[in-house]
Amino acid sequence: ITSTQGTAFAPNEDVSPTDVIRGVDWAKSPVEGTLFSVVTDIHGNIYTLSSDRMIYKHSPDGELLNTLSIVGYVSEEVVRRIQVDALGNIYAATSREDASTIYRFEPDEDIGYSTRYRYKSTDKIIDFSLKFNQIYHVSEKSSGAYKSYLGILYNLDSDVGPYSIIEKPVPSPVNGVAVGENG
Repeated sequence: ITSTQGTAFAPNEDVSPTDVIRGVDWAKSPVEGTLFSVVTDIHGNIYTLSSDRMIYKHSPDGELLNTLSIVGYVSEEVVRRIQVDALGNIYAATSREDASTIYRFEPDEDIGYSTRYRYKSTDKIIDFSLKFNQIYHVSEKSSGAYKSYLGILYNLDSDVGPYSIIEKPVPSPVNGVAVGENG
């Protein structure tokens, strides 16, 4: 699905979205930058995140439906993960040594997507995952006894943004987070 040459691939006409995950032969549809993350939604749409802070949404047939830019400070890196919930909201993050931002973009009929909120953290987010309307994230603190920790954010549908419900120290270094079936 992705390559270091910055190419997303669209399925041939008789390929289902499930086959995409299995690595079926695809036709090229060019995008900019190196691709970091690929996810699908419940409709089979394909979302990719590129190194130049762009999110591309393709239909199951490979047609480019929308592009979205993640705005942030020049010193921030894009966290190499995007997530999409059942309502089509897109979650992305940027991070630097002493601060991070998690963005929620929601579908908007007029402009494609609009920013619902930005959740600010004083730590460097390494990775995040979405499950049961909660964001699970692993971060590094710039100071303190524990360098890495797991955090959980809830209330994702709020207009003011999510709330933190847990911060638990974990062994360092942490490279990613995966959430099981039961959370």
